[in-house]
Amino acid sequence: PLSLSPEQVATMEGQRLQQEVSANSRTAPESGAPEAGGNIGGYNAFWLDRGMRVGVVNGEARSSWITDPPNGKMPVSEQGKARIAKIMSTRNEDGPEGMNPADRCLIGSRGSGGPPMLNNIYNNTYQIVQTPDAVMILTEMIHDVRIIPIGKTHGPSEIPKWGGDSVGWYEGDTLVVETVNAHPGQRSYISPSGKVTERFSRWSDGQVLYRFTVED
Repeated sequence: PLSLSPEQVATMEGQRLQQEVSANSRTAPESGAPEAGGNIGGYNAFWLDRGMRVGVVNGEARSSWITDPPNGKMPVSEQGKARIAKIMSTRNEDGPEGMNPADRCLIGSRGSGGPPMLNNIYNNTYQIVQTPDAVMILTEMIHDVRIIPIGKTHGPSEIPKWGGDSVGWYEGDTLVVETVNAHPGQRSYISPSGKVTERFSRWSDGQVLYRFTVED
């Protein structure tokens, strides 16, 4: 189910706590070196921050951030699948151009830099600064910075940008950010004509309700 009951939340968060304790356990000195050519991995989970709580949206505990489609799964067309397969087929470690942009520290991994801004396994903090004519969003991961002009128009479509071309405006107390023309190396799931619309609203003194819509 997409909406989780209090009992489900308690079970999932209890399991998550056990996983975290296990992942942070010390490596046994007698275990020896990893197998040659195998996955070295990390010492433990000290540097990770995968979260301990179930995600809550509008006061509702959820198993997926996606609310539309109702099944909570991201819809990918056949053209989208082909686009993803083509991009992934060019990924390799023969040179820097073949590596994932996040591995090259060009953009935040797992979509954390946005748009849309998604949770990561670590470096999940954001700093938002508002001025009369712009909003700046600093992402901890890779220190991505999005500078969003308020009340402006998009730039020329001939110049794609890392993070896309974003403009913003206010609808009441809600900041609306529209992004188009993302760099082709950044997004595998959206076409050059795709658009992301984000909405930032204050939910409480310590919380911001973040919503996004992807149209393609």
